[in-house]
Amino acid sequence: MKGGKVLEVVVSVALPAAAIVIAALAQLVLTAIWPGIRAIRSSIVSIDSYFVLILAVGLCFVAARWIRRKICTGFCATCALVAPLLWLAIFAKGTLFLGHGPIAWSRPITIFVIVTAVAPLISVGLGLALPRFGADRVPRTT
Repeated sequence: MKGGKVLEVVVSVALPAAAIVIAALAQLVLTAIWPGIRAIRSSIVSIDSYFVLILAVGLCFVAARWIRRKICTGFCATCALVAPLLWLAIFAKGTLFLGHGPIAWSRPITIFVIVTAVAPLISVGLGLALPRFGADRVPRTT
């Protein structure tokens, strides 16, 4: 691999990973700045957990769109899925294999954890799969 291609692969792996890490760190910053946010609860988790989920989805989608627009090779697109797959594996290991007994699959907190684990992967996949804006437009010849 040439130097430019290696850099493209590194960027393809690093951007979604950075998006996930930034979203997680943003939750820590938010709770440090405003500790009372943990007291604002929905029926499942505190509001800051929704914040990190929405931020992770948005940042992963933007990272994938940038990769699609600037790099867009099949191999780099596949590499962009590495970090979200690792994120999913970490959640799966923590939820399924380190649990203490059977999992209550129908509990809202379990469903929220599954959504939190899968959302970055879906977001990156959508960001890569959607066509580029304006790429499919054909100029009028009338």
